[in-house]
Amino acid sequence: MVQGITDNLEEGLNKFIGRSAIIIQNGFIESEYSIEKLKYCIEYEILTIADEEDTNYIQININQIYKIEKSEKEIKFCLDNDLNITIKIKR
Repeated sequence: MVQGITDNLEEGLNKFIGRSAIIIQNGFIESEYSIEKLKYCIEYEILTIADEEDTNYIQININQIYKIEKSEKEIKFCLDNDLNITIKIKR
């Protein structure tokens, strides 16, 4: 299961590498912030999405992701704890 989620994440996130993006969290906590030059890594089942230009980052335990929705300009992760994280490419 985890390998399938990891492969799906990498397939979606590879389109975002080096691009400007907005990360939106909706659910029990809400926030929005910008990433100027997106990078990511998956290590020990933790997804880290960070900004090469700044200190902004988010870390997600991929075991909490139960659904991934992808389109050309955004990717949305649905997590077990009623939190949705959406990454959108800035225009």
